Order: sequence, then structure tokens, then C-alpha cells
Amino acid sequence: PLDTLAAIARDPAPTFTYLHVMAAHAPFVFAADGALPTPAPGAQAAGLAPDTHRRLLLDQLRFLNARVLRALDALLAASAVPPIVIVQADHGPASLNVFQTPTPDALRERFGITLRAMEGQGPE
Repeated sequence: PLDTLAAIARDPAPTFTYLHVMAAHAPFVFAADGALPTPAPGAQAAGLAPDTHRRLLLDQLRFLNARVLRALDALLAASAVPPIVIVQADHGPASLNVFQTPTPDALRERFGITLRAMEGQGPE
């Protein structure tokens, strides 16, 4: 899906494109370089120590962020009219694995999201 953004931009018709990247959380399938992660590809969040969860999540995000940035660069280069782009996370990482009785720290982490928007010529 990320690789199709430039092709969509070349379509002369107005478009609304929604892309949900499912790999920004467990199961962890990418290391920072795109290889399989250690300790195990497909590791689930439940049962991981918080520091291991954070490391796997950050490595996966490093890989995915690089892919998203390349896709956005291709989108911008292929767009005859500067697009409106919104990048938003749907939730935070929940590395503390506290769901039944969440602490204030666990809630703050889970509900902390990223939101970036670009309209026209570049980020404002």
C-alpha cells in the first residue's frame, strides 16, 4: 500500500486515500533495518518485559517511519497539485501491558498519539 501513493497522486481525478499501517504495534515483525527482529519475529506484546516491548516497538517504528517518509516523498514528487496529508497514530504503544486496571502512566502512554498535517506547500 505505501508504494501505491505515487500512482494515486498521478491520477488526475480528486482522490481521498486512507491508509492504515497495521504493523506499528505487536506482533513485531520488523527490526530497524527491515530484517526479522530478535527475540522472535511475531512476538506478541503480552508477556514481554516493558523494556523489550519498547525496544521491539521502536525498532519496528524506525523501519516503518523510513518507509512512510519515502512514500510521502514519492507522493509529493508525483502530485501536480500539492496534496493535503494527515498522519495520525490511532493509539500509543501500551508497553506497560496494563489493560484490566490501568495506571495513570499506562493510560497516558496508551492515549498519547502523534498527529501531523501538511496542506499545500509544506508542513506548518
